[in-house]
Amino acid sequence: MCGIVGLFDPYLSKEKIIEKIKIANQSQFHRGPDDSGIFNSENANFSHAMTRLSIIGIDEGKQPFLSEDGRYSLVFNGEIINYPELKKHLISKGIKLKTKNSDTEVLLKLLILYKENALEKLNGMFAFSFYDKKTKKILIARDRFGIKPLYFFNNNSFGFASELNTLLKIYQGSININKQAVSDYLSLMYIMSPETIYENIYKLKHGHFIIYDISDKKLIIRQWHKHKFCKNEEITFETAKKEIRDKAIDSIKRWSISDVPISNSLSGGLDSSSISSILGHNNIDVKNFTVGFENLDSSFDETKLAKLVASKYLQKHECINLKEEYLLNNFDNIINDTHEPYGGGLPSWFVYEEMSKAYKVGFVGTGVDEFFGNYGNWHNLEKLFSTNENTSFENFNKNYFETRCYGNINEKAKIVNFKLPKTEPTENKLYEIFKSAEGDIRDKSAILSLETQLPDEFLSICDLFSMSHSLEIRPPYLDNDLTKYLFTIPSNIRTSSNKSKLKKLFKESVKEFLPQELLNKKKRGFILPTERWLKGKLNKMLKHYLSKDKIKESGLIKPDIYEKFIIPFLNRNIFASKLDRYHRYQTQIWGVLMFQLWFEKHINKKNIRVNF
Repeated sequence: MCGIVGLFDPYLSKEKIIEKIKIANQSQFHRGPDDSGIFNSENANFSHAMTRLSIIGIDEGKQPFLSEDGRYSLVFNGEIINYPELKKHLISKGIKLKTKNSDTEVLLKLLILYKENALEKLNGMFAFSFYDKKTKKILIARDRFGIKPLYFFNNNSFGFASELNTLLKIYQGSININKQAVSDYLSLMYIMSPETIYENIYKLKHGHFIIYDISDKKLIIRQWHKHKFCKNEEITFETAKKEIRDKAIDSIKRWSISDVPISNSLSGGLDSSSISSILGHNNIDVKNFTVGFENLDSSFDETKLAKLVASKYLQKHECINLKEEYLLNNFDNIINDTHEPYGGGLPSWFVYEEMSKAYKVGFVGTGVDEFFGNYGNWHNLEKLFSTNENTSFENFNKNYFETRCYGNINEKAKIVNFKLPKTEPTENKLYEIFKSAEGDIRDKSAILSLETQLPDEFLSICDLFSMSHSLEIRPPYLDNDLTKYLFTIPSNIRTSSNKSKLKKLFKESVKEFLPQELLNKKKRGFILPTERWLKGKLNKMLKHYLSKDKIKESGLIKPDIYEKFIIPFLNRNIFASKLDRYHRYQTQIWGVLMFQLWFEKHINKKNIRVNF
């Protein structure tokens, strides 16, 4: 696991490029404190570098990794989980390898042999830069689900990095905030790729690659993988259950490949519990970490269920008893690690903090919900389509966007202090992805989540929060072999119409490994008590950062937001009906506050204060 960074600039000397790359690489030291390295091209103004967290091939996988003849150079962030099989394939082709245990060398030799056609052969998580000195071309690619990040700019020069803040160290253009990204954020609480919070800086979308030709300064972006459901009508519930069970076991075994010990982020939920249980069932050593919260509603406490899972297999287990004050007092650290405005879940930051004290690798159950039930996002749409096959954008907007997201263009217009773009408002972009996806309503809804929220929120924040603590997080349920099979299961088998049994197929597939108490519990997500915080311990912070003077600093939020929305919200009885109009604005207020905190930390360069 690494951080990578690179720069081609025809207007700078090689010495200046190296200087910039060194500074940028040092800024992402947290991504790989074990090792670092820089490659500088002899015949072009190009350099790329990495900082490495050593997990596989600890002594053999030093980077940049060069071919024997010096023609090719590779810097690589991630893990190629199926590298043992790929190594055998290369040897069968007569290709010699100098290392015994390096997925980096396997990736290099595979790219030399197949170029971008190698991408479909890779199982794992990755973002890499592969440079060919002879052709002066750079191949940059990102894995199919977007587990590993990649940011880039192409503005007179070309640069890329694993983190947005790293890229800003070498970016030559003026730094302007991207208003379309602000608009997306206020609806979703995250920013959809390829946009970033800054103009002219982009995310490379998952399943895409870049070819940059240094000779003619030409950049090409292409998609190498597309999510698609291709249902096999012969699959039954019973056959699917058995296949998922077997493939889940194989996936977790594959993703356990490591030269260092493994940990697991264990909630009391089905997904992470099944990982812990399958590891235990297969005698793979793991230590589980569970976060519990003091002073919060006991219904959110899943430590008891997590303990049951760990004790079933006599696994090591640590409960992190997180005080509410500790969470709030770490706002400055959390906002520092987000890089872009983010209004979603924060507790994982603390789990990764604790895991990283003794471990370099951890598991999470991310990806299961998107395939099995998809949070029930499709229920209202499916009811609507059953009576009206020609459902329009307006109906999609009402039955999906406005019920799942946090505000349409009309509501945002009351908050933002700029004219909203008419060409691609957030809800239009979501609808276009939904409309163009193949399959029925459940399939379309799943594709929408796989294309947006999974890579752009869940996996993105997982990478930022974990790597800020020098911890590699692996989602084994996004394994190629397992997900390829999931894409073939008919939606009526893969998902359930019963809202209380959304993940019935997955639960049936793994239930033999789990304690009975966990199988009987109702699904619930952890919801931050934002209303209580905003009216209580964060009240002074809310009043300070959303005051007229502070609002005017960014110029992006209307200065009257406090009088029009916040004062009525604060005066609202906390036990009032959820139909109360100001309850609806609770999430938007939280989102605006988190935006202001991001602006204070990353633009104003000031520490976040909670207590005044």
